[in-house]
Amino acid sequence: MIELASDEGDPANISERNEDKAGILQALNSLNRKEQEVVRLKFLHKLSYKEIAELTGLKTGNVGFILHSSLEKMRQILQEQAAVRKSNTLSGDPCV
Repeated sequence: MIELASDEGDPANISERNEDKAGILQALNSLNRKEQEVVRLKFLHKLSYKEIAELTGLKTGNVGFILHSSLEKMRQILQEQAAVRKSNTLSGDPCV
């Protein structure tokens, strides 16, 4: 069986992944401290809502609300970034 080479090392893919990471960090940094803390505890440390509540002193329901609203804010920022990149690409502007 022939295995196709992975395109993971492709410079275009690496550049795109780096842009994605930078965009996510920018979106995360746009949140307030409490929102950042909840998002980091959930996704970087993989804690449950209950564990996050215990660490932060928040109620479990508040953890869910903060997480939901924070992810919505991040989603909007990432969509705006994607629209700008697409617009710049269509206009031929290489500086994105």
